[in-house]
Amino acid sequence: MQELAQRRPGAGAALKVTALVSTASHHPLELQLVHENLSNFATETRVPFQFAVFNLDTMNPTELLAIAGGDAIAVHLPVGSVHAPVVPSILHLVRRLGAKLVVSVDRSCDRSELPFAAHLLQALQSCVFLLESLDAVGTDSNVAGKIERFLIQPRIQSCVVKRYRAAAAGDKTPPWRTMVASAGFVPVQASSFAEAQAESLLKKVPVRGFRVEKRAGSLVLHWQRGELASVTAWRC
Repeated sequence: MQELAQRRPGAGAALKVTALVSTASHHPLELQLVHENLSNFATETRVPFQFAVFNLDTMNPTELLAIAGGDAIAVHLPVGSVHAPVVPSILHLVRRLGAKLVVSVDRSCDRSELPFAAHLLQALQSCVFLLESLDAVGTDSNVAGKIERFLIQPRIQSCVVKRYRAAAAGDKTPPWRTMVASAGFVPVQASSFAEAQAESLLKKVPVRGFRVEKRAGSLVLHWQRGELASVTAWRC
């Protein structure tokens, strides 16, 4: 948003976010937090902002193509947000949308290409680091409890259930980067401006301990000794 505001000051540029979610993988609380954070940032940068949510389980792809007509499109596709077998069809839809950029977020608990024990340990550590960071910034206990109950616990359960079902079906999940690259997407190096934006956001946090580093073209967010998430951009 900050880059959009600086590139086109006073030009009326607007940002519209359309979230395609599955009720099986996203809780309304998560969407509420995303909406509030983006809205607050849009207000600070004075960028007109719209946020809409569509259920991916029931939505017709042609509806999405009609909604997106004429807009410059960037897609946020979190790692693990869709089941591995349907990833190729989702990436095909992204290409049909004519997206100029795809951003994927790896939360460190979605690395299903790892052996099960390593995957589960990675997921548990990621959640521990997240809870520690929430405690450090003084998150209200009621809010923290909801995050743990509605976001973190389902995340761990999903990790176990998905791996069990994949093992039962004999499915082997290739690395996320491999799936995206095989669909014709090319990784984009994170710019210095993007890194500066991330660091600027961290300065708004009232405690020390968060840091951002650039690694293999991605931006990685850490809380003290642990990795919370990494962000990678791709071009179609």
